[in-house]
Amino acid sequence: MVRVALDSFTLADLECLGNGAYAPLEGFMGRADYESVVAGLRLADGRPWPLPVCLRVPDDLARRAVPGRELALCAPGGEPVAVLEVSEVFEADPAAEAQAVFGTTDPAHPGVARLLGQPRTCLAGRVAPARLAAPDAAGPAALPGDPAATRALLRARGWRTVVGFQTRNPIHRAHEYLLKCALEQADGVLVHPLVGETRADDIPADVRLACYRTVLERYFPPDRVLLGVFPGPMRYAGPREAVFHALVRKNYGCTHFIVGRDHAGVGRYYDPFAAHRIFDRFRPGELGIDVLRFDSAFYCRACGGMASDKTCPHGELERFTLSGTRLRQLLRAGLRPPAEIIRPEVADLLSRAYGAPARPGPGPAPASPPPATPPGGRPVRVRSRPNRLAEVVADPLAGRLAKPRTTGWTMVLDKGMGVARTRDFLELAAPYVDFLKLTFGSPLLYADGWLAEKVRLARQWGVEVYPGGTLLEVAWWQGRPGEFLAAARAVGIRVLELSDGTVPMSPANRRALLETLREAGFRVITEVGKKHPGDQPDLAQLAATAVADLDAGAEKVIVEGRESGRGTAVLDPDGAVVDVAVRALVDAVGDPDRLIWEAPQTAQQLAFIRAFGANVNLGNIPPDDVLALEALRRGLRGDTLRDVVHREQVAMQPPGGPVIA
Repeated sequence: MVRVALDSFTLADLECLGNGAYAPLEGFMGRADYESVVAGLRLADGRPWPLPVCLRVPDDLARRAVPGRELALCAPGGEPVAVLEVSEVFEADPAAEAQAVFGTTDPAHPGVARLLGQPRTCLAGRVAPARLAAPDAAGPAALPGDPAATRALLRARGWRTVVGFQTRNPIHRAHEYLLKCALEQADGVLVHPLVGETRADDIPADVRLACYRTVLERYFPPDRVLLGVFPGPMRYAGPREAVFHALVRKNYGCTHFIVGRDHAGVGRYYDPFAAHRIFDRFRPGELGIDVLRFDSAFYCRACGGMASDKTCPHGELERFTLSGTRLRQLLRAGLRPPAEIIRPEVADLLSRAYGAPARPGPGPAPASPPPATPPGGRPVRVRSRPNRLAEVVADPLAGRLAKPRTTGWTMVLDKGMGVARTRDFLELAAPYVDFLKLTFGSPLLYADGWLAEKVRLARQWGVEVYPGGTLLEVAWWQGRPGEFLAAARAVGIRVLELSDGTVPMSPANRRALLETLREAGFRVITEVGKKHPGDQPDLAQLAATAVADLDAGAEKVIVEGRESGRGTAVLDPDGAVVDVAVRALVDAVGDPDRLIWEAPQTAQQLAFIRAFGANVNLGNIPPDDVLALEALRRGLRGDTLRDVVHREQVAMQPPGGPVIA
């Protein structure tokens, strides 16, 4: 008998076909059902079904799979687990399927990436039921995963109304809020986590199950909740997968199903409420299960508890949420999720699973600054648990320090990002950013409350926000530095920049103001150089000011580079780095780690990395260039990679041997 090797994703589909979770499907789809589902969320006979379930095989195997022939379906280890009687062989259309099912053909979408990497040829046919896993006293197989067994348990409890809850993340307080709202309306809740294949960076199923057990045992009445498992894989198909999850839970005996904000979403591919609206495409009662549409829940500082838009009158500044992405980043950094969002018992389980002691993490109202930074940082990768690509490819330019660090800083020039864009930026780039510098006098132009929110948000991600030195110059010039410091402290700013780039300041006044800032409890970074190209001091004066600032207690000194990166003491009018000036400044202060070079242009960043290594301090980096700069620091861009390759080839060649020209 011809054998067909299944991957873990298709093996999970096979189990769900065999145990009835995918009813009314009895096997892998044929062409008519496939095309009807892709085009209109229905099987060929008109019954609702939103997602293709196909057995995709390589061409050489498809040529031997003629209709009427039986094939042995095998687990990844090679053991046969079921028999397929082939009824049809057909070609799928991956591009059209991706657009219809996922709403995109972008290969960065995990569902699209998987689909486009599969063969086009599909085999259709019924499959016999198969047991695919031995029970494990602590694992998913120890819980009810078979629809018939689950329905029997629900009947034994006498539940007539059952709400199903799908999740692929550890249970948190927002989940609890939704579940308890559901319990007010139903006899019981089936907490039904998906335990099939998910993305590599999702939290493993056994860890999630331990979290579910802990919360359900301690915070829910035992006769009102049942923990089961859904062995199917995650498709990340957004609205269509919401309908799919509802139909599956109907097969498990649920009468109602919770659909939350951005159900089954990934990244920003779906409208957050598209999963609510898609159910309007079906007639009342047609799906055989009722949908409970919930918005996202959050912790409200003013309310003092969990709430939603329907129950809380307060604005965004009072609300605190935690995405699955942010939770994983906290855990990888060894930070404890806040108790307002994650139960302490669950935080302990998650921290142990990630192999790091749980340090206090960001919360709704931080009471104290984060722990002091260890000298020099840690010579390890920023990604403590990298994605699959990073597990394969090492940094060619080794030694990049991870946060927290005292050198290797990246200071980003923020010319007015809104809070939403700041949040998006931090979700992607926070591991590589140390400071957000609010340029010009822009902090004065923020609406009431939004500056404090931006500072709070950035600090949650381990990034400090501070205003550019021009604002302090104006306050000093107007005779109001004390009021300025009080206002800065009130919005949560802990770092200030002292400069005289536009407003003249004597050395004595500069030192006195620096000492005032330090006595007021601020971290102080100073800047040397002038804003106008025609006002630049000579090199000796620049060096003397930098040395005096460091002697007076400045943490580091920024060397003016301007937003344009042109026309300063160390950058010529064309933006080229003036090597003689750079070396003179380093010689004067004695340590390049005490200087921050403003270098908004890639060529400038490359020059400083070549001169001082991957952990040189760089500033005035545009937000969109942060990842590009981090790649440059690590040897993951052509210029620095070429340097590494060149050095290694030179080292390997005998004297006089060839090298890269």
